[in-house]
Amino acid sequence: MTSLMKNPLVVGSGVLALVGAGVYVYQLMFGLGITGMNNSTSWGLYLTCFMFFVGLSAGGLIVDKLRQLELDKDTLIIWTTDHGDAIASQGGHFDKDSHMSQEVERVPLALNWKGRVAPGGRDGHLVSTIDLPVTMLDAAGTAFSNRVDGRSLLDLACGTGTIACLLAKKGYQVLATDGSEEMLTQAAAKAAGLERPPLFLHQAMPRLRLAQPVDAVVSTLDSLNYLTRTRDLRETFRRVHRWLRPGGQFVFDVNTPCKLRRMDGQMYMDETEESCCVWRTFFSEKKQICTYQVDLFRLRPDGAWDRSFEEHRERAWSEAFLREALGEAGFSSVLLTGDLTDKPPRLNEDRWQFQCC
Repeated sequence: MTSLMKNPLVVGSGVLALVGAGVYVYQLMFGLGITGMNNSTSWGLYLTCFMFFVGLSAGGLIVDKLRQLELDKDTLIIWTTDHGDAIASQGGHFDKDSHMSQEVERVPLALNWKGRVAPGGRDGHLVSTIDLPVTMLDAAGTAFSNRVDGRSLLDLACGTGTIACLLAKKGYQVLATDGSEEMLTQAAAKAAGLERPPLFLHQAMPRLRLAQPVDAVVSTLDSLNYLTRTRDLRETFRRVHRWLRPGGQFVFDVNTPCKLRRMDGQMYMDETEESCCVWRTFFSEKKQICTYQVDLFRLRPDGAWDRSFEEHRERAWSEAFLREALGEAGFSSVLLTGDLTDKPPRLNEDRWQFQCC
């Protein structure tokens, strides 16, 4: 036996290394429970060690080298990353993009510049990585010769993602939100083949919350009619204005009160060889709500039919109220046109289009 093998510390370290490797493999195979990483205390210790050894230690090496070279007084040091990391949070997620948790969305950013940035200061403004190149050039006393900001769009209440995918194909950076997990699943499948697919987020309209502002917000196919409570519509407008960059536009459409009233008591039917849809509508003057009751029949391989039922409710919002709510939210310019035209709407128009900024 060599002298190293006689050393208890070496032997103990070797045993611990083998046990750790075995536990790591077992964890990958059978889940986080084996290491206790699904326990909040263990996860917190892991996170602390991760930040110390990977973040602070690596950053300290860079700062120490700058001091050795006597460059620390003239160097702007920026500590950040392109995204947060799940690192086993939320019950054991290690990936960085499929789950939009706080750990993934909250990206660290710290600046150090002796004599220029006050130590210990905090800034509550929302900052994007797109701001960093401009900040670096500004610190160096220069600037980009051309405009460098991107074009980002939010598809509010995107449904199954048809509009979001069309916008992504046009080259826009698309965020798309919807309150239905089922529709978002279909939307993600629809966008799977795109080079730059939209980022889909599960959010109800009145609870809109983004990581950074966008250049424009669109909401199509009478999505805002589905907000039947006044406070929800006001809060949605307020949040849209909050997440728009200065000068950004909010474009949306709604079914008009005229159309929704006209649908009262109507019945529609559409059928193919393998499906049948029966659609009944009722309008309440008291609540200003149109209710759609939809029966869907699908032919099964054994010749029997499956029946499912859906109920949709749309609120008839008046032009006066929409303008009032938009103004309260902060929109100073509101342009109203008819359906698929740049002309003012007719008295019996079915759909209104709004352009707000």
